[in-house]
Amino acid sequence: ADHSLFTKKHGSDFTALIIYVDDIVLTSNSVQQINHIKHILHINFHIKDLGKLKYFLGIEVAHSSKNDASGYLDDPLPYRRLVDRLVYLTNTLPDIVFATQQLSQFMSKPTKAHHVAAMHVLRYLKGCSSTSLFFPRICPTHVSGFSDADWATCMDSRRFITGYCFFFY
Repeated sequence: ADHSLFTKKHGSDFTALIIYVDDIVLTSNSVQQINHIKHILHINFHIKDLGKLKYFLGIEVAHSSKNDASGYLDDPLPYRRLVDRLVYLTNTLPDIVFATQQLSQFMSKPTKAHHVAAMHVLRYLKGCSSTSLFFPRICPTHVSGFSDADWATCMDSRRFITGYCFFFY
């Protein structure tokens, strides 16, 4: 879906190259593949290697030697139920939409760290449970709603995105 993203899979090696104007991001699980592609690019285009990625499109990239070593959940069913309930709540609580969308990407193999993140969302909801809107019966209420949908425009997942907004006045 993206004409600036190129991928290569060779055996167990996976390489991705993203181009934006005059910037190139190259990543792989194989150092040999990275060096090979950099060599080819340098011969044909005389590129300058800036080393490890620090910034790309205004986003700062931080590297860490720590991986998610929390391990997979023994039983992912409670996590899936929790995230399903959070998805339902996004209809009335738009402030948790982004967090819920991120959590829902790991429904097939959630880790203990994902479960901890989901519990943070629950604690947030518990802390703001008294926040609500009150519409007295005596004042007339008008509702206007708008919605939009885009195909594959989510930069993280390349999935369908939908959005809506309702105005009460």
